[in-house]
Amino acid sequence: MKFKKWSLAEKLEILRKSEELGIVEACRKYSVSTGTFYSWKKKLLKLFHSGLIFHL
Repeated sequence: MKFKKWSLAEKLEILRKSEELGIVEACRKYSVSTGTFYSWKKKLLKLFHSGLIFHL
């Protein structure tokens, strides 16, 4: 199975869409597992809190 490597911009877009559509629907739309989604969210929140990302 071939895996897609998501860019930071794509991850942020999926996280933003999850606020509109809901997590499950956003994950289905972009073919991302909920486990991957929550992993991204956790990592990106750590970057945000450390000051490496200035907006979410």
